Amino acid sequence: MNIIPKSHKGKFFDHEYPDWNGLVNKAYFGIKEYEKFSETNKIDLLMKKGDIVFFHPLLIHGSGENKSQGYRKSMCCHFAASDCKYINVEGKVQ
Repeated sequence: MNIIPKSHKGKFFDHEYPDWNGLVNKAYFGIKEYEKFSETNKIDLLMKKGDIVFFHPLLIHGSGENKSQGYRKSMCCHFAASDCKYINVEGKVQ
């Protein structure tokens, strides 16, 4: 998994299902403007089986193609303050 540090301080980007010649995991939605981010800004998070990572929901993150014979599992939990702002995604792919 990799992240782009401090990207959580930016805006919420629109997402889409990318056309990557079948190399996209099922239900993966990518940032439409992803190409604007430099590859040199990425930091790899080296993780082992069973590791867990917590991060801000706006932090840009991802991983490459799954080249194993297995599949990746993930669990997503969201916590929010009572005064947080709702982002309407009606009519979008999110």
